[in-house]
Amino acid sequence: MKDSGSQLQSRLSIERTKLANRRTLLAHIRSAIALFVAGAGLINLIPHSIWVYTGIFCIVTSPIPILAGIVEFVKIQKIIEFESSQLELNSEIEEDL
Repeated sequence: MKDSGSQLQSRLSIERTKLANRRTLLAHIRSAIALFVAGAGLINLIPHSIWVYTGIFCIVTSPIPILAGIVEFVKIQKIIEFESSQLELNSEIEEDL
């Protein structure tokens, strides 16, 4: 039987995981913004053709980190919700005993 300290520790662990998941999503968004800005900078600051194409490539590929981040965020969020529901179910069962 788990004591209340152990249940509190488990709940805090889940909250830390939720916060880490959000930070990871924000890091993906930050990477996409940096890629977009780098591409725009290359296009505007270095007018040579190879750098313009590189800048266009950066801008076109900048949504990829956001999409990857959203997919990862949703996947981990579902896992967190499942684990959280299991924790609540186990605590209810232990209370009944």
